[in-house]
Amino acid sequence: YLGPVGLPFMLAARYISLDGIAYSLILQRRSDEPEFSEKERDLLHLCFMQMASVLGSRLVDPTHTSVVDRMRPRERDVLYLFLQHMSERQVASELGISPHTVRDYGKRLNLLFEVRSREQLVGLTHHLLPVLQLDFDRRHGV
Repeated sequence: YLGPVGLPFMLAARYISLDGIAYSLILQRRSDEPEFSEKERDLLHLCFMQMASVLGSRLVDPTHTSVVDRMRPRERDVLYLFLQHMSERQVASELGISPHTVRDYGKRLNLLFEVRSREQLVGLTHHLLPVLQLDFDRRHGV
C-alpha cells in the first residue's frame, strides 16, 4: 500500500512482517517542491513492492485495519478462509464448526462490509488477506 498521508509532498507505505511486526517507510519532498505525479507514485509503488518482497514482508493498507479490529476472531478466520476460496464445508472442517455456523458468520460479514454475496465480499476484502493471514497464523500456531 502506498498512499498520501494528508500532505501532498509525502507518501508512506506500511509493512507487516511475517512475524507481525509493523514497519513504515515514508518518502518526503520539501513542501515547496511539486506534488508527486501519478507516474512517480506508480514507480514508487513498484519500488516499495520490491522492497517488501526482499524483506519478506507484506504491504497492508492501514486505512482498513480498523475494520479487521472490529471483527470477532472467528469472523476473521472465516473471512480469511473465504479469501482462500474455501467452501462453507471446507471452512467448517478447518475450524471444527458446523457449516450452518460458517453461514451465520458469512451473513455477519456481509452486513459488516455491506455486500450481498460471497463474491462481493471476497472482491471487496481481498486486500485484507495479508493482515488476516498473519492474524490466523498467529492465533492458530501455523
